[in-house]
Amino acid sequence: GNGDGILMYNSRNWSKFLLANSATPSSFLCDENDVVWVGAQSELGCFLPDNLAGYRYVSLTHLVKSKFREFGFVFSINKTSDGIYFRTAENIFRLIPQGMFTIPIERGASLFEFRRTLFLYEPLKGFSVVSGNKLLRVFCEVPPPMLIRKVIPLGRDSALIVDARAGLHKAIFDFTNRYAIKMSVRP
Repeated sequence: GNGDGILMYNSRNWSKFLLANSATPSSFLCDENDVVWVGAQSELGCFLPDNLAGYRYVSLTHLVKSKFREFGFVFSINKTSDGIYFRTAENIFRLIPQGMFTIPIERGASLFEFRRTLFLYEPLKGFSVVSGNKLLRVFCEVPPPMLIRKVIPLGRDSALIVDARAGLHKAIFDFTNRYAIKMSVRP
């Protein structure tokens, strides 16, 4: 993606696709069905495989409630068994066959996946597990506000959190109870 659309290469030719509102793409996720999910400024959608054209773009922004459609950039996209999640500055949009749902979040939040579980970090509230349209709080001492850039798995129950403000943190996860996940974070 670039400021002039999305470029795709099929091993012989380049194709250029423009998004519905000519927005600059900011996030991509290719899933196991070769669907390419796309987030841009106030635009979200997907490229569906097409036997004739290679791919065709389908905008999904019309599924977002009108009061939330000026959402700015999509910063990340995650796919779980609960749907496709598009994270913006103030909301997570969850796409499932029944429609699009909006989950309000704090500005500066980060969304990441660890062991097939989707986590949300909000600077004032701490960590939560995203379960459908709900946020389930994780039992954890809330560290000083972090600006999470990346979460790197270290093993089955630990990960390295890359914090733009304070450097690296090690997170230890306790998945003993799926609905009461515990976590500790230390520098």
